[in-house]
Amino acid sequence: MLTVPESVPVGPLVYCYVIPAGDFSMVAREGLSFAPGDELILDGALDVEHGGYLLIGPAGSGQWMLRRYEGGASFLQASEFMLYALNPAVSPVRVTDRAAWDYGGRLIRRLEKF
Repeated sequence: MLTVPESVPVGPLVYCYVIPAGDFSMVAREGLSFAPGDELILDGALDVEHGGYLLIGPAGSGQWMLRRYEGGASFLQASEFMLYALNPAVSPVRVTDRAAWDYGGRLIRRLEKF
């Protein structure tokens, strides 16, 4: 069990997600990266603005992926948007049917490892 730091706002939809082993989709050549084993705090009650990060997956699949959100409106208002990985070898996903995707929440922060 992971303890949520006191600095993180706690709500009914706040939880921790660990990037699975072998998932290098969010590892960039330089700058910000999210590597396998990174522990992330997410909030499923919060909306995501253009350029923010979210956890999302195909509806009913139980498979999740962290992606950068790009859309003309906030995530909860958008009907079409793009999902980008930080790894340039991973193709972006154009979403035209929001109902085909489950929303896991907005990234609040990555837990620091000591």
